[in-house]
Amino acid sequence: MCKLRVLFIVCLVAWAFVDSFATKKERVGIEIGYLDSIPAEIDGGLCTFYKSLDDVEKDRYVLTNDSAENAYVMVNGKLEKFSLVANSDETYLYVNKDYKLTVKISGTRFSAKRDYNYIVAFLIIENRNHDRRKIKCYGFCGC
Repeated sequence: MCKLRVLFIVCLVAWAFVDSFATKKERVGIEIGYLDSIPAEIDGGLCTFYKSLDDVEKDRYVLTNDSAENAYVMVNGKLEKFSLVANSDETYLYVNKDYKLTVKISGTRFSAKRDYNYIVAFLIIENRNHDRRKIKCYGFCGC
């Protein structure tokens, strides 16, 4: 009878262990992609941010905004629109229903090779599962 109890307990523990893997939701990472065009909602002044200065010449940007009010980022293959909810100093906080986007400006630089000024910033995107992606990027603003 004691062996039967031990066998029952071992089976119960094994079942609970296997069941926990089967019901656990898979965490979805965050991949920041390139936008293929400026969203139609942007009319007038805008800023665009790139993963590298080489991407500037290729017109491969990862974020664009319309005078900081709305920002657009390609997240996991889907164009996401964010609304500005707060900004202080050089930090801009945007949100939408699925993500939080923080843009932290760390300064401006001059590229003698390319002969222009650019913004250095960090983009941080976080989802509801607290998965985060942080990238360094380079931006330009204008009309």
